[in-house]
Amino acid sequence: MKRSLKLNAGCGTDIRETWINTDIFLLDDIDVVHDLSNTPWPFKDNIFEEIVLLDVLEHLPNTILVMEEIYRIAKPGSKIIIKVPYWNSSTAYGDPTHIRFFDIETFNFFNVNSWRYQKRKYYGRFKFDLVLINFHVRFFHWFVIKNKVIKFLLKNLSPFIGNLIHLLEVEFRTIK
Repeated sequence: MKRSLKLNAGCGTDIRETWINTDIFLLDDIDVVHDLSNTPWPFKDNIFEEIVLLDVLEHLPNTILVMEEIYRIAKPGSKIIIKVPYWNSSTAYGDPTHIRFFDIETFNFFNVNSWRYQKRKYYGRFKFDLVLINFHVRFFHWFVIKNKVIKFLLKNLSPFIGNLIHLLEVEFRTIK
């Protein structure tokens, strides 16, 4: 079976069929063992059409270098999905291996359409378009908020009320 050119980076036990699954540990069905904090990653330039980092970025010490590597190995127009714990949730602080924390504004530093990117584009050699950002909240079960009014309220209340937002999920497209 021919593999699609999709990367599941830092996958742990979340193995995806037809994807290249990479992790720091040699677990069952891992295709490439690599510590993602070490750059460059062992992949050629411009080869992946989709890259996911689900619950990975918070474990890595240099977000800028990771975003540069993602950009380097992604094809033009590639879909990038990143999921991280929200900075003031118990999900963020509960895991002793988390070394980075993220809030809603963090990803605007990578979004070419954001004033934060325009002001700090010297941070890295990457161009991403932020397609969407979803907030995951937990009531009785994980629930994704997509309503714009509720997102606005959550964004403005979350700095004052911990555990309101548990996870952020963003989707970028590469601009090359």
